[in-house]
Amino acid sequence: MTSTRDSLRWYVRSPLGVSVLVVSAAAGAALGFAGAALPIAVGTGAGLFLAASAAAFVSGAGAKAAVRERERDLEASLAAGIAAASKDRDRIAALRIRDPNLASAAAAFALAFGDYLDACRREGTRDPRADDAAREVLEALTVYLRELDGTAVERRFDLDDADPFPDAEARTLAYLKERTAYVRERRLAIDGGLGGGDKLAIREELR
Repeated sequence: MTSTRDSLRWYVRSPLGVSVLVVSAAAGAALGFAGAALPIAVGTGAGLFLAASAAAFVSGAGAKAAVRERERDLEASLAAGIAAASKDRDRIAALRIRDPNLASAAAAFALAFGDYLDACRREGTRDPRADDAAREVLEALTVYLRELDGTAVERRFDLDDADPFPDAEARTLAYLKERTAYVRERRLAIDGGLGGGDKLAIREELR
């Protein structure tokens, strides 16, 4: 529920609110330059702003301006969230993974996540938990690739594994498939609903 304070904040930031504020401040400044005492000039400017703003809300223009500003806030937040998630998706797509199974799973995730982002843009919404999936997959793949690099060095110099990662490939592959299924579910939910049969089909496909 939108509070009065939030409505006023959005109104003041809106083009209408800014215009009223500028005109009121200019009127107060004009009085000051004309020789009026500072308290009178400031009080006049503040009074004009309050009176004009009250009239704007009574007429409905103030409320509409606040709503439009709130929508701009939400759109900006949505765009920023999608942009950040898209960067993680692009990093995943750019990773060079030698193992064909993992490379295929990473590509499948990147594709599914791209579809999810497209749905977010179309519907004007996003799911922060689904957004996190790209970051989590990127972290998992980074850990896996570092493990491969470390293992290669240890083999080269006949060293013991200082930081073992048992079944790294299988565990990473399973994790990618699970995250891909989750992202697909969220995309379908955003696009218009997802039944139990659809969820089962997605999970069966990714086994």
